[in-house]
Amino acid sequence: MIRLRKPISALFALILLCATVLLAAPECRLGSPRLSAESRPEAQGPAPSVIMFIGDGMGFGHIEAARVAAAAAGRSLTVDSMPVRSRVRTLSYADYITDSAAAATAMATGHKTINSFVGVDSEMQPVTTILEAVREAGGLTALVTNGAITGATTGAFAAHVDDRQSEHEIAAALVSTRPDVMFGGGYANFAPSLSENEESAIERAMQAGYRVVRTVEGLVSASTLPLLGLFAEADFRFAADRDPVAEPSLAQMTARAIELLTGEAAMGRNFFLLVENDLIDAASHEHDVERMVSEVLELDDAVSVGLEFARSHRNTLVLVVADHDTGAVELLADGQVRFGSDDHTAQLVPLFAEGPGQERFSVDSIDNTEIARIMAEVIGVKVGDPVVAP
Repeated sequence: MIRLRKPISALFALILLCATVLLAAPECRLGSPRLSAESRPEAQGPAPSVIMFIGDGMGFGHIEAARVAAAAAGRSLTVDSMPVRSRVRTLSYADYITDSAAAATAMATGHKTINSFVGVDSEMQPVTTILEAVREAGGLTALVTNGAITGATTGAFAAHVDDRQSEHEIAAALVSTRPDVMFGGGYANFAPSLSENEESAIERAMQAGYRVVRTVEGLVSASTLPLLGLFAEADFRFAADRDPVAEPSLAQMTARAIELLTGEAAMGRNFFLLVENDLIDAASHEHDVERMVSEVLELDDAVSVGLEFARSHRNTLVLVVADHDTGAVELLADGQVRFGSDDHTAQLVPLFAEGPGQERFSVDSIDNTEIARIMAEVIGVKVGDPVVAP
């Protein structure tokens, strides 16, 4: 059941809150944490790498509200420094209004699909994702989220099921697909269940060679691949409520993923990294302006980490996009933020691009399926082919 908040307060109160949070929490500020010098090899491999950021539910209104709050705190949004901007059409196969599963599947495979389907086309045929294609071509891959790693968005890049709620099945599929790095919540979907007779996903992961970490300390100290970090039973807490000792920030996880994907064990291979902020959507469903804006800023901090790397490794494409709009957020002339909906909408959503192939996104609007195809062409792989069962 979606829980609605009381009427939205004036934006100046929001600005004061965000400014206080930004000034009081150094680990969440723009540009932190920084990548260590040791993780910066002199050159990437011949094939480009891709870092893709998805703000779940993040529409243009969300970004505008965060832009105003950031300016009041004396900073600008990192995404505003990116040279290419566009708009994305998000409708799913059978509906003008998509869910995260169908939208992520479109961006991962180039196929429209039915809402709730994950990594399969409209006929329930499993189709190759960009993550799988990069891995098959010898590259490294990673999934990072502050939601459950078994959620619809991250699941659509590495699993093939017809129901996004089948998160135990998605957990097993993630282990089988074997991304080199997985950071997020969702430990409950990997853990042994009394109702299951077969091995749990966490047991399968360890048998497959994954080191499993559950603390921020473990995140920092782990240095081998593959690595599975599960820092919450389900989703993380909102950034405004997060205990930084118990749960890492999205920027911390992004920086660590890049370090691992480009360290000595990577041997110069290219990579595909997906980073999602799942909690923008959650706050928008609840009409919680303060936490919604805080989560957009949390994503923007992670983008700063990705761009820092990419701007010293010119063979890396960085994309920032939303899967859909949630809430129809509007910034009013009197300084208030208004929600026009408590659910997903059919509004076009923002896209920002920088790096090799950025010109392909320099159009007025683009369908979400084209994102998968362009990424695949840039990185030199093919997506969307039927998955052949082993």
